[in-house]
Amino acid sequence: MLGDQLNDLPSIALHPHELAALELVLLGALAPLDGFNAQAEPTRPLLPLVISESRLGQGATRIAGLDIDLGAQLALQDTEGVTLAVLAVQQLERGVATISVGGPVRCLQMPERELFAQFQLSAEALRCALSRADQEQALCVHVRGDIDAENVAWIKACSAKSPLLLRILDGGDPDHAHKVKRRLTSALGLREQLGAVRCVIVASPDPCPQPGHTQQALDECFAANSGCASSIWLGDARKAEQIAREGTCIFFTGLSGAGKSTLARSLHAHLVHSTERAVTLLDGDAVRQHLSKGLGFSRTDRDLNVQRIGYVASHIVMHGGLVICAPIAPYAKTRNVVRAMTEQHGRFIEVHVSTALAVCEARDRKGLYAKARAGQIKEFTGISDPYEVPANAEFTIDTDVISVNEAIMQIAKAITT
Repeated sequence: MLGDQLNDLPSIALHPHELAALELVLLGALAPLDGFNAQAEPTRPLLPLVISESRLGQGATRIAGLDIDLGAQLALQDTEGVTLAVLAVQQLERGVATISVGGPVRCLQMPERELFAQFQLSAEALRCALSRADQEQALCVHVRGDIDAENVAWIKACSAKSPLLLRILDGGDPDHAHKVKRRLTSALGLREQLGAVRCVIVASPDPCPQPGHTQQALDECFAANSGCASSIWLGDARKAEQIAREGTCIFFTGLSGAGKSTLARSLHAHLVHSTERAVTLLDGDAVRQHLSKGLGFSRTDRDLNVQRIGYVASHIVMHGGLVICAPIAPYAKTRNVVRAMTEQHGRFIEVHVSTALAVCEARDRKGLYAKARAGQIKEFTGISDPYEVPANAEFTIDTDVISVNEAIMQIAKAITT
């Protein structure tokens, strides 16, 4: 199909699990499926492409109101707008504000997968690799969780009876690539012990990350096309995440001069010496110079500064790290946004450094409070702009009453329990 003809087709940017499904179809790993299907069939697992009007790209005039006709063609694109395949609509299932389409796909180019390329094999290549194991019936181990010591013992017991295909599922989210790498590293260790003939490893896109009958059917289809006689499932990704060491954000908030930076630096030093975990310090002044350079001190800019800190912190927590933040963060609503952002991935420990305003002014090395009282600095927290005291902070610390060391010991204990 020529470029001009492609440009005239309605297009859909595929979600990660849909890209995974397309890739497996194009690799022959879901045969007899040769595309998506909107209707259940006895011999084929259900693999619908569910679209809504909001997902339609260019050429959508014929599809306004989801009025897709049988015989239509849809251009299937990746997130960068590259057309990978064309789907010929042969099945339709209409729902409320959505429609499921099915039909064969014609490959224009394979999806690009830069990560773990050496472990990506076609169904034919996997069959060839497993056929070397003395014609024994191979077992496919579908891995969506971490391979812990108990699982290693279990896999070794299975390998005594059958050659293994260790299928490490990759959901396509780059933020979770380190988890896939960890599982691949464990799998490589197992292969070294069991031998390459009896243990084949593949990094496979995951077309159905949610557990259920559809996931099982697709997994079994993959196993059969790869030359395996049966399947077992190792670990639940959600359970594995709960078991894994949890990332934590320690978020200091308080007036300028309250002692946030002193506490943050001391806690950072303590954790670096007392744990083996990566610890990141996002101090307020340093963030202002780099991450939030160019922002002023209006309410809007201060909110944006705190939200940027929260975004970076939430990603560190997502990857199991410890991160310490020390902005003023005067507004409760913005702090709650950061808490919610972080608690999607791990723990959030808010520390209100409650040192009194008079003490903060007396400590003022930069003369900021004096300038604020003289009207030279507008919207200064504690003077001409409010500080909204946290209502539910995990810790409240007055550095004029408690020593830095005592405060650090309290917080460090909470992190490790």
